[in-house]
Amino acid sequence: VKWNIDPQRLQLSSGLWQRRNYAGNVAVGGGDLQMTNLWQDPTGDGFGYTNALVWSRTARQRFGYWEARMKMADYEGVDNAFWMYSAPGLQHANLDIFEIDAVEAFTTPDNKWQVGVIDHDPEPNVVHSGTTNAGFDMAQAYTVVGMEWGTDNRVRFFRNGVQVFEVTPAQMNARRSMIPLSTILSTMQWTPSYVAAADGSQARVDWVRAYQKPGWVGGSGAAWTTAANWGPDGVPGAGRAAMFN
Repeated sequence: VKWNIDPQRLQLSSGLWQRRNYAGNVAVGGGDLQMTNLWQDPTGDGFGYTNALVWSRTARQRFGYWEARMKMADYEGVDNAFWMYSAPGLQHANLDIFEIDAVEAFTTPDNKWQVGVIDHDPEPNVVHSGTTNAGFDMAQAYTVVGMEWGTDNRVRFFRNGVQVFEVTPAQMNARRSMIPLSTILSTMQWTPSYVAAADGSQARVDWVRAYQKPGWVGGSGAAWTTAANWGPDGVPGAGRAAMFN
C-alpha cells in the first residue's frame, strides 16, 4: 500500500476551520507513524489546532479484513481514528457515501471508543455504531483495532482480537453504493482554544495489516461453478458478493 499524507488544507465545519490537516504534522520515528496535533492557529479564528491524516489513495478495496496497532493521543477531546472512506474524487458526488470506523476514540476519562458504519448521504445520517469503554488508558497502551467486511455485507469490529460490535447485512444493504474504500489513519483536536496539555498530543501507529481473499482466480472459459476457480472459499453462496480483483 502506498500511503499518502493529506495535503495542507482547511475544511470548514460548524462555522470554524476545524479540520486542518498539515503535512508537517506527520512523521516516522521510533518505528511508529506519528500524527501530531499542534497549536498553530493559521487563520486567526481562535480554533488554532492543526491535525494529521494519511490515507491509501492508490489502494482501495471492498470486503476483507483490516487492523492497526495504535496508541492514542493523550488529551481529552482528541479524535483518533482508523477508518475507511470513499476515495478522493468520489466524495459527495452523486453517491451514497459512507464510512466504516474500526475505532473513533475520543481520549476522555472513560476512554470512549466508537465503532461502526456511518451513512453520510442522503441526510439525515444513518448510524449503526456502538460505544464501549476500553477498560484501560488507550494513550498508555498499544491497542489492536480491526474490522472485517464480509462478502455478505456483514461488518464485524474487534479490539485486541475480541469482537465488540457487528453491523448486519440488512443494515449495510440500506446503502445504495458499496464502492471500494480508501483506508485512513487520522487524529484531530476538537478543543477550540489553547490548552498546554493538548498542544503536541500525538497518536502513534505501530503497524497496519490488510487482507483480501482472492475471489475469482479461474482462467478464461472456466466454469463459474468450479470451486477451485474461486480460491479457498469456493463458489460464492447465496447473498454473497462475487469478487473480481
